[in-house]
Parts: sequence; structure tokens; C-alpha cells
Amino acid sequence: MEVKKKNAIDCLINYLHEFIDQRNWHSAHVSFKIKNSSCWTAQHYLIFDNEKISEGGFSNSDDSMFSGMDAATFLCQQHELHSNVAVNYVHFTLHPDGYHELRFDDAKPVAPDAPPQDASGGLSIAQQLATFEEAAATILSPLETWLKQYLPEVADSLQPGATARQLQNYANKLGVVLPQDFVHLYHWHNGQKGKAAGLFYGMHLMSLKASLAACEQERRYWQTYCDAESREKYPDHASSTPSGHIRVQYCNPYWLPFAHDHAGNYLGIDLSPDSQGTAGQVINFGRYEDHKKVLANSLGDFLHWLAAQWQAGNTSVRREADGGRSFNTRWPDKRHFLDSVKLMFLHDGSTLAPQQGESAPQNEAGYLESGQVLRNRMAHMAADELGLTAQSRWQLNIQTGTVTFTTAQGKLLHCQAQILGRYHPAQGQLHWAWDQSEWPLDMLCAARALQDEGTRHTWPRFTTPRVACSEAEAWNLVAAACHGDDVEGLFRATDGDSVLYLGYLTQY
Repeated sequence: MEVKKKNAIDCLINYLHEFIDQRNWHSAHVSFKIKNSSCWTAQHYLIFDNEKISEGGFSNSDDSMFSGMDAATFLCQQHELHSNVAVNYVHFTLHPDGYHELRFDDAKPVAPDAPPQDASGGLSIAQQLATFEEAAATILSPLETWLKQYLPEVADSLQPGATARQLQNYANKLGVVLPQDFVHLYHWHNGQKGKAAGLFYGMHLMSLKASLAACEQERRYWQTYCDAESREKYPDHASSTPSGHIRVQYCNPYWLPFAHDHAGNYLGIDLSPDSQGTAGQVINFGRYEDHKKVLANSLGDFLHWLAAQWQAGNTSVRREADGGRSFNTRWPDKRHFLDSVKLMFLHDGSTLAPQQGESAPQNEAGYLESGQVLRNRMAHMAADELGLTAQSRWQLNIQTGTVTFTTAQGKLLHCQAQILGRYHPAQGQLHWAWDQSEWPLDMLCAARALQDEGTRHTWPRFTTPRVACSEAEAWNLVAAACHGDDVEGLFRATDGDSVLYLGYLTQY
């Protein structure tokens, strides 16, 4: 342990020497703000003759900071291990004579906004398990039967179910009362093993142990990051729909994950809902999930929805380069379920029921109809999540392949851009972007994907360079691009006497 600690300090010393080497310096100082193991910032100061001459900021995008950050993280972990107090900052100062100082700023615990709610119906875990066989026959066993027929490797990856004692220990450690459908799910199977595709459209069922570890990490994040200043900024970095159902927060200690993508993003149950929400509702959250949605009022409702989607044929199983198989939605044709969620779960405020029984379109008419559905959904999504409306200003940069939107509130949105087509009202024609030489090839991926889809199914309106149609029909044609992964949203941009249809991705 002491050897590792010494190596960490040596690493920080070497890191600072990179900045002060061959300078007539007095001392150097580096401060790391620790958010979690993969989210941090750092500030360094170079001090000459007791006067600060230079300062600069770095983030985890700077390769030069990795070794210093690794060392700082290790030292913080050791400090927390011995003091049982989480850390916000670690400060390291190096003096000319080689003497160094190490100081930690302990984080002050922040209490959650509200205690967890009891969604158990007043039943103990033993009482909940008394109805397990009935629940299994209704939904869990049919799910497993489908998996054995179509994805046997996923069925084989499911672990044996958790015992009542394991479930109670999990609840006790988190200080919560578990809802019955959560208990039933984990008594059915306690997670997945191996490299098979995830049960939930590629997202893996987590074991209780993995879920507990993720909860503890979220709680540590809450303690160390959620100071008063940061919490005031939450509304700028988090949003949710429907309004009033999920607390507008980046993280919450009572969001319990049951599925993950191995990249810090989760499906989970919410035991601390907002005023209009339901304890036990299923939501998305995690590293890249700033916008949360209610996917179902309960885990049981979500599992019923999942079974309905599978039975309706809304599944896509692909053979990957490594020989394994991926499992995704067929409609929308996305490679990550949380990308599909954005289109599959939109709420008009009058109901929390997700869209039911929607399967992939089988013909050109169906594809166009689905384009209209996508267009309407994405308009709501853009307005709810991004503040993006038809009145938003736009600026395209073909050198970088990006578009910058300015909302009515003055917010700037920098997105990766795809050019789908241009509509000419005077001619009543949609001119597909793949037939236009002015655009770089990497901005035509979505348009070419539609052309390929049209070629595969012999759909002439997707393969004819210029299509005679109304603007409403043109909208539906280009909106079909949102079935794929290259486009997350659509924008109708007035460009002179024509209309340019842009697809965008907000994360790139």
C-alpha cells in the first residue's frame, strides 16, 4: 500500500515537472476536482517567485492529464478508505527543494430531496414471493420461452434467481422497500453472465450485486458532486417528461438500476418520484441520459410492454463481427435501446402509457406512414428536450459536418449534421441529398441509408433522385431516416427559395 502511495506521489511530481522543467520557478501547485472515477476536472498553477504567472484548466479530454488524474484518484481512494469521508478536491504542491504537500477537501454530505417511497403495497418480501408463480406464468415464463426459441444464448446467460434473503439484504443496504414486480424479476433471474446480448434490447439484466454497486456509486456521486452550487445548475443539465413525474436531477440515490449498457447508462425504477409520478415507475438515467422519460408506471407494466413488442415482431437480431449476435428494436432501427426510447416513449401529458404494439413497416406505404409518426414524435422530442422549434436559427458548417442551432431562449446546440434532401416548392420536387455533389460524403450517410433501403425493397420514391411530391410528403420521406442510427432529430431549414432537410445528432 505504501509503495503504491509513493508511486502515486512520484507520478504527480513528474507530472508537474513537465510544466516547470528548465524554468526558474518557485513552486508549482495542481488541484483536481474529483467528481467520480471517470468525470473530473483539474486546474494547475505555476508560481514564480511567489507570484502566480500562469494558470490553465484541463478536463478529462486532455491526454496529458491521465497520469496525474490516476494518481490523484488513487490518493483520494486511500484517503476515503482511512477517513470514511468522501473527497471533493485533492491539492498537491511541489516546492523547489523537492518538499511536497498533499491536502484533501472533504465533501460535505448532501441529504436527498425526499426519502424513498414504499411501493410494496405493505407486503414483506416473503409475502411478495408467495405470488411469484402466478407472475411468472403471466409474463416471465413467456419471455423466457421466446428467448429460448429466438435467442437461446441470452436465455442461457440468465443467472439463477435471487433468494428472499439476498433481496432483503439488497433492500436493507439501500434503505428502501422494494416493489413486488422488482422482487419477482430478481427471484426469476439474478442478472446475466457472459457476453451474450442483453435481455432488454441489448441492455443487460444486472445482478443485485451489480445494481447495489451502481447505486453506491450514484450515492457517492451525489455526496461529492451535489453541493449547493452544482445543484442550482441541475435544471440546465437535466430534464424529464412528462413534467412533474421525474425529479429534474442528473442523479438520485433512489433510482435503482436493473439494466445497463456497460457504459454508465441504466434502466431503473424510481422510488423518489416527483409530485405527479408513481413510486416504482421505470425510467432511463445515467452518464449520457440528461433527459429522463417515464417508460412505464411500474416494472410489471414495462415487462408486459416488452413482451408485446417481441410478439409483434419488433426485434432485430444481427450477427456481429466478433461472431456474437446483437439484439435491438426493429423499429426504430437503432443500435442502442436508449436511442430507441427517445422515439418509442413520448407522452402528450394526458397519459403515461407507452406506445403499444408498434412493429417495423413492411412496405413503402408503411415506411412513409412511419415517417409521419417519427416526424410528429421528433417535433415533440426536440421541443421538450432541446427547446428546438421551427423558429430556431441555424448555421451549417460543411467543413466540420456540424450544425449550430440557436433556440428562442438563446441556447446554443452544436450537433453533428446529416443532409437528407432539398425541397423546391416551385417545382414541387424533393431532390435527395445523395444526388447532390455539393455535400461531403460523411454528411450523406443517412440519405444513402434510405437509398439503400429503397433499393433493397424496390421502393422508387427512395431511389429516384427527384421525387414529385408535396412538402408534407417530402417531410415524411426524409423523416424515415430516423429509423437508423445516423439521425436523432430532424430540422426543416428555410434556405432561400427552397427547404433544406437536416438530420442531427446531439451527441458526437
